[in-house]
Amino acid sequence: MFNINDKEEIIIQDQKIRVYSSFYTKPNLIFEKLLNTKPSFHKKNPQTYNGKKFLDLRHNDHMKELEDMIDYFEDLVGERCNHKKKNFTTNMQKWFRDPFNDYKNNYWWPHRDYGYTLLIYLNEEPHNGLNLYQDNDYFFQEQTKYHEHIKPWHSKKHYELLKCFKTPFNTAVLFPAQVFLHGCAVNNDFYFDRFRLSQAIFFEDM
Repeated sequence: MFNINDKEEIIIQDQKIRVYSSFYTKPNLIFEKLLNTKPSFHKKNPQTYNGKKFLDLRHNDHMKELEDMIDYFEDLVGERCNHKKKNFTTNMQKWFRDPFNDYKNNYWWPHRDYGYTLLIYLNEEPHNGLNLYQDNDYFFQEQTKYHEHIKPWHSKKHYELLKCFKTPFNTAVLFPAQVFLHGCAVNNDFYFDRFRLSQAIFFEDM
């Protein structure tokens, strides 16, 4: 189901990040699941801009085929997947052509997760992958005042980009998401006309 042999290890600020190429041996199984699972709005709230200026959707379901893979990465990072009952979780996003979505001057929602995160990218466009950012006071003092879907864009002047990972189709990135501020890279308007799709597996100390 998964391939860990085509791997590159990158050290950033003494943290090891693993990038796997050709991750799924049978990615068609993932797409079959996508076709049969209806996405829902992420953090659904009619008072936000989700559904008005962009779409931020999720698939939340279970795939038995993912269980061995998740067990392997739990042992690797020493943490547990925190959504095993719904182990098939995605990020499905599209931005509308609106001045609100000023990707040239802003970054999309830098944030942290609870532990390690494994992201598997399922798009042909490689340049809009994963951004990692330097810690800063703006995140703690200003950004945290806002709802993710009311002010998702934040000026590039507030964030120092440490690394943008390019992610060709079927690339997986495992990184300590509780350590690094991170977010999806929006470097062009490719996903203004089609959906950006990644699968996410979240780990944390349990």
